[in-house]
Amino acid sequence: MRFTYSLGLLAGLVAVSLGNPAKPQPARPAVPVVKDAILLLSFESGTSARSKGVPETPAPVTSLAEGLPYAQKASRRPILAMSETEEWFFYATSVGRDGYGRPQGVFTSGYAIKRGGCQVIPCRPGW
Repeated sequence: MRFTYSLGLLAGLVAVSLGNPAKPQPARPAVPVVKDAILLLSFESGTSARSKGVPETPAPVTSLAEGLPYAQKASRRPILAMSETEEWFFYATSVGRDGYGRPQGVFTSGYAIKRGGCQVIPCRPGW
């Protein structure tokens, strides 16, 4: 009887420690968010950007995560990191690296969407 009680208690503790499988865990963002990115970017001028067919979102973009699918769709390269300022959301396709090849918080090319805007604007190196 003691053995059965111990076995039942152990099985109950294991089930509790596994958590509730019906409640999904929050997913980590697929693209890292850089809080204080250094943006070495310049926007492409209006006429050249329009001639290249600047994509537009169906609705104004109000968050960094909301604009990510549109930046990914506009880019032929993967989005490596993203960051935001008071007015803009930035999606980097190229980042600066340190002497060991590790990415730094320096964005050198990518895309930008103005907060509340619909245009996905290409950015190129600004130095």
